[in-house]
Amino acid sequence: MKAGVYISEAQNLDITLMKLGLQRIGSDCVCIIDGDMDTQVDDVHFTGANNGMRRVSKVYRGTDIYGQIKLKNIHRSKIAQLAELM
Repeated sequence: MKAGVYISEAQNLDITLMKLGLQRIGSDCVCIIDGDMDTQVDDVHFTGANNGMRRVSKVYRGTDIYGQIKLKNIHRSKIAQLAELM
């Protein structure tokens, strides 16, 4: 398949949904999982031990197929900032 898969807002996936998505990734594919599991979880059902993104980090960390980056600064556009007022 040689595909690139991008899972955005992954902090809002539970373990079951994350597992469902990852089990469909081919061995010749690249998967990028994007989200903020520490500060932007939108629903209580996706917090703590049930957070799929957090579980991926625990299971895949230390393997040769996984890397994780934590950004120091998060910049939001003016449109995103104003959306908070909606």
